[in-house]
Amino acid sequence: MFREGFPSCLGILVLVFGLLAIADVVVSAQEVQIEQNIDPTTVFIKSGTQDPKIATVKLTLKAVPAPDKPVDMFILFDRSASQDLRMLKMVARQIVSQLSAGDRVGIISFSEAAEVNLPLTNDLNKAYSTIDSLTQGKQTAMGEALAMATDELVKEVRPNALRAIIVPTDGISPVGRRAELEAQRAGMQQLAIYPFGISKNVNRKFLSELAKYSKGTFFVRYNVESLEGLFKKLGRATAARFVRVVATISPGVNLETFFDTPQLRRGADGLLKAEWDFDLMMTGAVRSFAFQLSVNRTGTISVIQKPSFVEFTNSKGDKTSQDLAPMSIEAKKEIKPPVADFVYAPDKPKVNDPATFDASASKDPDGKIVRYEWDWDGDGTFDETLTSSKVTHTFTTGGDRKVVLKVTDDDNATAQAEKTVSVEGLPSTSNNLPAQIKASPANPQAGESVSFDAAALGNFVKYEWDWDGDGTFDETVTTLTITHIFKDAGTFKVTLRVTDANGQTQMFTFTFVVASRTTTTGTSFDASKVATGDLQGEVQSPGWIDYYTRDGKVTDDELRDAATRYGIGVYVPGTRYLLNQKDLEILNQLNQMTKAIAKYQDVDQAKSDGYKEVGAAVAQVGQLYVNQSLVSGAVSVTRVPFLIYTPGSDGKLKLIGVRFVALNAGDANLFGITNWPTVGGIYVLTVWLSPNPKGTFANINPNVK
Repeated sequence: MFREGFPSCLGILVLVFGLLAIADVVVSAQEVQIEQNIDPTTVFIKSGTQDPKIATVKLTLKAVPAPDKPVDMFILFDRSASQDLRMLKMVARQIVSQLSAGDRVGIISFSEAAEVNLPLTNDLNKAYSTIDSLTQGKQTAMGEALAMATDELVKEVRPNALRAIIVPTDGISPVGRRAELEAQRAGMQQLAIYPFGISKNVNRKFLSELAKYSKGTFFVRYNVESLEGLFKKLGRATAARFVRVVATISPGVNLETFFDTPQLRRGADGLLKAEWDFDLMMTGAVRSFAFQLSVNRTGTISVIQKPSFVEFTNSKGDKTSQDLAPMSIEAKKEIKPPVADFVYAPDKPKVNDPATFDASASKDPDGKIVRYEWDWDGDGTFDETLTSSKVTHTFTTGGDRKVVLKVTDDDNATAQAEKTVSVEGLPSTSNNLPAQIKASPANPQAGESVSFDAAALGNFVKYEWDWDGDGTFDETVTTLTITHIFKDAGTFKVTLRVTDANGQTQMFTFTFVVASRTTTTGTSFDASKVATGDLQGEVQSPGWIDYYTRDGKVTDDELRDAATRYGIGVYVPGTRYLLNQKDLEILNQLNQMTKAIAKYQDVDQAKSDGYKEVGAAVAQVGQLYVNQSLVSGAVSVTRVPFLIYTPGSDGKLKLIGVRFVALNAGDANLFGITNWPTVGGIYVLTVWLSPNPKGTFANINPNVK
């Protein structure tokens, strides 16, 4: 089935095409270079449930060589009532389509008045978007538009750039400033005006005078020859005429979607041929064609086969043909995941007694299990990896233990199973940190807040802590957790005494090592400085990212949306931007970060995990909480040292952003951003979870009062 609604006049023209490809073929046919791409190169059969099922084939033609001089041009768009707006938009798009990557274009529209809709830019996608957004007006303030174009081009002079003003119009009923006088002024600034006659009723005398006064050229009507003539005036050469692209689609391939719909025909041999035709490519122009496909059988399947070719007439009038390279994909059967399960004995193992774990009940419906991995303490890290299904393990501490099994089959598919194992007995007092008492961070620095968690001991009515081993209990609490700051480095003897409801007590004594405070390149870390908005430098957020971060998070569904747009070459909504592989990595990191901090919407949860308030709230930044244990060490999207809150309408603190820090320049690299702002030699990157007019990665947020 072919999806309708894609542009087909001159097709989808891609001027910046650095798509990261898994399979690329580049060939050259004199003035036209051809690039072929398939992504991905491996798919699953369409009848299954496993992704990816769709592959995208992309053919790109690039006219060479690159122009010697760049062009700066303004297109003056006549929105008056006498114009066929649809026709005029097509003309403007075709003019933009012949520009090169080094050129700049601006859009000025006019009806009752004139306005600069797009200043000079080399972002041609913005030009297309601006052209598409223009609406019909009434009158023809052409003189005002010429004045604006002259002012803009005089202000934005680029060395060696050729400058031009392009005016597709019928020249009927101009109002306001006299266009003839503005044309003379443009000529004095060496700005040539190139009017194009649009519609049958063209004011030829008037438009000829505009061209004459500015030493430009009047094109009586718009067609391929006049478009070619314009760009020759701008130093461009004709690379190709009468271009024909033919792709022969192999049998067994299901065509899903075409972008820039071709002519389709099936020959006597039963082969389906897709054909694209267009009239002109000037040097520097690029054309791209893409279609999606799926398959119903496994194995290596050809996608494009002979005869597939590109033919055109070159600048010398010679007809040239270049074969497209054959292309294929690998189609796989649907992989059925394994099933993980295990039993253990005895039912209630005792501390220091071996227990047997048996994963023989795990099965793989379409193969065999090749690997068994065991996580004995439920911390997410698999402690043992085996090829056999049976293993023994000895627990050194008592209490409930979450045991996780992960199995991997011969297709590299995985499954997990987890069970809670009740281990009987408590360890005796020792000089090492007992397993029932957790410390976070486990290796703190002097001055860093440490959270101790004794939940594994069970519920007691009183917990007494001696932090310095002097025999005096410094703090008494009724909670399972407590935080403490060791101001100095060294080895500390810590004792916890717990008391149950019957008055019975038990003591746990252990040594706890605190390291000296880390300094990097002579710079010590001051958390209060990072709380301010006075950072040196600013990060410009890419405009396309607003579509995915408008609700403050990047969801799994949004990740899939981005991957689909990348794969088929579709713009991000509201933009003319095509995602690349780096953009997908940025969104994936934002997705991981969102999941990692989801629980800290509740500031009390943040406090219990070791985050401490840093000073007072800062205007346009918010109230920061820091976890000192996450400041040093590897910089990661899941290690978030600073949380940013602001009071909500209900008076409760609302999580609105995070800040990452790096103590070395080489570590300052997350979300594709390397130019992190600095404060006092520390590199700082802010990520806002709420809308920010200044951008997702700005230092401050004007919405924060």
